[in-house]
Amino acid sequence: MNATVNTCMKNAISSFQKVIKNVDQWLFLVSSVVHEKICREKDNIPWNMTKDSIPVFLSSQFNINATTKYSHTERDSSYTIIHVPSQEIKKNNYYFHFQISNNEELQIKLEKHVSMCYSSYMLTHSQRKSKQTKSEEGTDSFVNISSYFSKRLYDNIVSSLHKT
Repeated sequence: MNATVNTCMKNAISSFQKVIKNVDQWLFLVSSVVHEKICREKDNIPWNMTKDSIPVFLSSQFNINATTKYSHTERDSSYTIIHVPSQEIKKNNYYFHFQISNNEELQIKLEKHVSMCYSSYMLTHSQRKSKQTKSEEGTDSFVNISSYFSKRLYDNIVSSLHKT
């Protein structure tokens, strides 16, 4: 599963690189610092890991049939990346909702191969699912992958390194 997440996130980042050259250098500024710190702790890295096998996007997760009850912001230290991997799904009702202002909103349908990057600290957002008919309910699972970096995660990693 780790390899799948890494491949999907690398594909998403490379799609951003086509639009903005060297985007990864500022997109993952905080996690790059942590990555370097981990790599300096050579003795604490498992024997089967190399520096290159430690992803710069240290926090990634699969989201299955995920929705958010309320629109919100988060005190993340990095941009959030959402990527929808290739999948077979009959009816996809999932979309990402951004509340730009009191009167303006943006909705992005979460189709396969869609990748987006945004500041969850600056944009009020939620992942939603439009209403389904009774015949559509429970028929498919929808997967997307998200990656972000927060101060809390940074503090946990640093604390773990100090314990070793």
